Amino acid sequence: MEIMKSDGECIYSKNYKFFSEFLSGNMIRKMQQKSLILPAGKDGNRKTLYSHGLEISVVSEMIASIAFSSEKLRNMAIEKYMLSEMLAYAGIVRSSGQPPFGYSANNSIRNWFIDNIEKIKVENKYISELMSERMKEDLINFSGIKMSVRYLLRYTDINLGQVEEFITGLVESESYMSDKSVMYSELNEMNLFSNKKTALSYILEAAAYIVATTSIIDDVVTNSCAISHQILYYLRSNEDFSEDITEEEYQKYCILVNSLERCSSDLKYSVTADRESELIHRWTVLLRNEMCISASESFARNYDEICSGEYKSNLISDSWCRILKPLFRKLCDVLIGSSEYIESSFGTQKIITVLTEQIVNTAVRYDTSERLSFMETKIMSMIPEKCKSVYHSTSTGKSEGEKIYLRILMALDYICSMTDSETEEIYRKLH
Repeated sequence: MEIMKSDGECIYSKNYKFFSEFLSGNMIRKMQQKSLILPAGKDGNRKTLYSHGLEISVVSEMIASIAFSSEKLRNMAIEKYMLSEMLAYAGIVRSSGQPPFGYSANNSIRNWFIDNIEKIKVENKYISELMSERMKEDLINFSGIKMSVRYLLRYTDINLGQVEEFITGLVESESYMSDKSVMYSELNEMNLFSNKKTALSYILEAAAYIVATTSIIDDVVTNSCAISHQILYYLRSNEDFSEDITEEEYQKYCILVNSLERCSSDLKYSVTADRESELIHRWTVLLRNEMCISASESFARNYDEICSGEYKSNLISDSWCRILKPLFRKLCDVLIGSSEYIESSFGTQKIITVLTEQIVNTAVRYDTSERLSFMETKIMSMIPEKCKSVYHSTSTGKSEGEKIYLRILMALDYICSMTDSETEEIYRKLH
């Protein structure tokens, strides 16, 4: 990939110019209409997949910038330019193929396949007996990140040969959420799944965790699921650490606790929801910066092992920020247990589950000898011709099981292309 002049100036390659065009495309506009955790309220003040992806890109670049400013890496200008160029787009591209309603939709689709993959029949045969174990595993471990990679490779004009490292980095950056294989079987022929994480993967992985942590804290306060005194209580109760930490690590932890204590003290003179959200947001910015610094130090310290493929940990677990994980888990439980989340997720999960069932069950019967019903014909007419074209172009010469698998991916492509409001509208049309 040509990116450097002899004097060290960075030159954008043709494919990264493509990414600039990608960021102004239809899929990106739709990301602004997809919620991350909770649907947008009347004030519209909720995180979307676009803002989430943008934040991951910003945090990723921050980690890389700090790391390559360290004494160990400061002379690696070429490596810094190469990585920064990819990170500028990675967070947004990583979120581009996510389904509507974000996290709850991922769980709904995953659970639907777990419950139904063995029950679906086409031409009097169970599809589970026709597909390979790897294909079935892909579906029951559905992931919006994998759909983002699929969208990039199947629905755009990107030149794969020049961005292989970028794609591999996106794929491997999902491992912090799952130990399962993270590349769809139908893309194996592209030889992208190397089982070797790249520098991009490690930074994206850390950035995604940092953004998720601060987003959850903001959300539990914004939605009154918890207040600063409760978060402070969780932090203090975490001081009986289950693992050995150094004195320096403990002092960094204490700085965060003391900072939140000052925010709580300020609330004694002005206790309003807006004031509390403002102070907690100020504290999460401090938390994010500290976590970025910590991740960058870990990256610089382990850079040689990362480049050689010998590094087996991750940047968060290999830093003092690992002791914040119990706080993150506790606040996740608080948010998921909130009445607003339960009420919201119940509705969105029902919509996604019903649409997945109807669209997938119809898609598996498409392009077979079975005759589609009036409703199934209507559903297939709603699936864009581009999705059908991708199916037909990739299914030529494939086995029966592979074709069924590709038709299911066609259905998932359609579902993931919808915005929150489009999903609700289609649900109403079908009911």
